[in-house]
Amino acid sequence: MGLGKWIEARSSRAGLGALVLVLAVPLAGASAAGASLLTWSQPELVDHQPPIRHAVIIAGVSCASIDFCAAVDDEGSVLTSTDPTGGFAAWRITLVEGVPIEAVSCPSPSLCVAVDRAGNVLSSKDPTGGATKWEVKRVDRSTRVLSVSCPSTSFCAAVDAAGRILSSAHPTGGASAWRKVGVADRLTAISCPSVSLCVAVGDRGDVVASTHPTGGPGAWSDATVDSRPFQAVSCPSPSLCVAADIHGAVTASTDPAGGAAAWHVTQVAGHPSLSGVSCATDALCVAVGVFGELVTSTDPTGGPSAWEASRVLSQGGFLGGNPVSCPSPSLCVAVDLPGDVLTSTDPAGGASTWTATRVDGYQSLRGVSCPRSSFCVGVGVRGHIVTSTDPSGGPPAWRVAAVDAGRITSVSCPTRSFCAAVDERGHVITSTDPTGGAGAWRVTCTRTRPPCGSIEAEGLFNGVSCPSSRFCVAVDEAGDVVTSRHPDAGAGAWKRVSATRGPGRNEDLTAISCPSRKLCVATDFQGDVVTSRHPTRGRRSWKVTRADRSHRFPALVGVSCPSARLCVAVGGRGHIVTSSHPTGGPGAWKRRVVSNDTLNGVSCPSAHFCVAVGHHGRVVTSRHPLGGKHAWKPTTEDFHSLTGVSCATIDRRRCVAVDGRGAAIVGQRP
Repeated sequence: MGLGKWIEARSSRAGLGALVLVLAVPLAGASAAGASLLTWSQPELVDHQPPIRHAVIIAGVSCASIDFCAAVDDEGSVLTSTDPTGGFAAWRITLVEGVPIEAVSCPSPSLCVAVDRAGNVLSSKDPTGGATKWEVKRVDRSTRVLSVSCPSTSFCAAVDAAGRILSSAHPTGGASAWRKVGVADRLTAISCPSVSLCVAVGDRGDVVASTHPTGGPGAWSDATVDSRPFQAVSCPSPSLCVAADIHGAVTASTDPAGGAAAWHVTQVAGHPSLSGVSCATDALCVAVGVFGELVTSTDPTGGPSAWEASRVLSQGGFLGGNPVSCPSPSLCVAVDLPGDVLTSTDPAGGASTWTATRVDGYQSLRGVSCPRSSFCVGVGVRGHIVTSTDPSGGPPAWRVAAVDAGRITSVSCPTRSFCAAVDERGHVITSTDPTGGAGAWRVTCTRTRPPCGSIEAEGLFNGVSCPSSRFCVAVDEAGDVVTSRHPDAGAGAWKRVSATRGPGRNEDLTAISCPSRKLCVATDFQGDVVTSRHPTRGRRSWKVTRADRSHRFPALVGVSCPSARLCVAVGGRGHIVTSSHPTGGPGAWKRRVVSNDTLNGVSCPSAHFCVAVGHHGRVVTSRHPLGGKHAWKPTTEDFHSLTGVSCATIDRRRCVAVDGRGAAIVGQRP
């Protein structure tokens, strides 16, 4: 359990309510610069398969053709598909940055341009090629960019929340390639059917249009055509534009630059609150609503009777910059708040022609173990176990198995043929064939009173360590240590002892590392290390030592001991405590502050190499773990919240970190 999760749990227990931490950390690309001892890959979402725990808002979608669509979400990911109606497996999720992305426009499968909440433009000439194929460049420093439209690969226009038009004839060229022109108080959406016409709408019912979009303020006309805020606009050709507002009206024009008189407002029956509209042609428009409504027309300028509202299409509703895209009359794709992609090959046929598939979301990963560079196992909060024999192979190289109903907190794999994991319900989960799917894992309850998973149960497991397939030790929140010499033999093979209980003691044990049967080192939230040279002998064989004597947040939440001559523990406020004699008492442990990040995990495959990862996505490495503060070097990468790390203990060429969004990040040693 990481420090952030512990704070939330303790706040809840104290009746203070849940403490929610929102982290907005920019995501950097892979780099070997600086003092880093590893070259890190971009995060790859390896656990985003149903059932999905954390749904996200897919804010926008753009389909260049019936064979290519790209969508963006509020978690900084891009979703792409060359078979939009193919269901979950047909969509690839790429984590590009750590900022919510507002909208996307793809004039062709070879170019997509997106805009985000921080004023960045994201572009890719190979949208399906993964995170490294996307460039993120700051274009608008003052405010969020809300919508973008690219009628061709050589022209894009966008609008920001300050009422400015951003245009570029070189969309991938960075800030200098974009021109900003202030034309209104606040614009919400834009559509450009060609390089010679762009139409934007605002939240005061105004329409601004230009036949020379790269011109100055004078090139734009401003007309108030509705009294209600516009949310979206779609122009399939220069002879038709349709705007939608939040009070259920569509406003259409066959002469979009002709001023207010050229626009006609039509109230749709039922007054749906419209948030998006897309017109495949002048003879087909599809609008979607905030509460999941679907509104269609084959005669967009035909008045109220030409628009038909269907039953609710999405239970979550449609929110974002452009939540629907219709590249042709034979395909429309919509995206919604719960992370669904909805498709129809007969968009005018009503809600019954649409199919919804949950494609976006993630399972938080909480631990990882990699005995070899070619084998890794990660565990997640929804009972998922992810395995790979090629950890750097991206999402397709990872297999997901739902093996448990509880939150799995830790995993230890001494070899490729044995792994043991533990969960917060008191179970040990073992397998002699970790890549064999859910059926290859055995779930064992190690307690009887109270039973596993009961409300009264204490002793929820936080960590497990197996120096071999014949010996495992787990620790829990009740201060208990549970050991087994036959970990795959069932409940009777596990022995429980209370290692830390005593007057005034904090009972939470947070992590454990056993380099052999003759030494185990655990950590707790008071800054203690709990050690034993005879882990199976009972309570008296365990010794509690204060290792971190700082007064504020001394919690130690991770530990790694590659041998009896080196142990490294990490915790709050970037603290690292190290020892070459772990059982030697307080004087044998030295504390250093090596990061401004709360450290959640550490892995030392040898005495000459350690990697620690942090709650804010920071990584620190060391070739001399027992050295001073400066022996630990921060890397140049900033990822999302990292929950665990494991470096291969056999060939030692690769480290794999996991994060709270179901992603794996691979670090390669030179």
